[in-house]
Amino acid sequence: MKTLFTIWNNFFFSKFDPVSASTFRILLGITIFLMFIAEFPDWERFYSSNGVLSLSEPLYKPPFYKQSVFFLTTLV
Repeated sequence: MKTLFTIWNNFFFSKFDPVSASTFRILLGITIFLMFIAEFPDWERFYSSNGVLSLSEPLYKPPFYKQSVFFLTTLV
């Protein structure tokens, strides 16, 4: 039990260089920002007051749907 406590303290409370953690946070923020930019054409559809597509609405394909990874995997 003491070794588990020692491993826990060494992992969470040891000194480290914060450059790797800050680089990770910056890259994560850029990734989330790019995700929101990629969803920009569909903001009205998904983030409006209704927020959810109804079942009676026809399936929507964005104009550039053939550039999607999911479309390219169906070609194989």
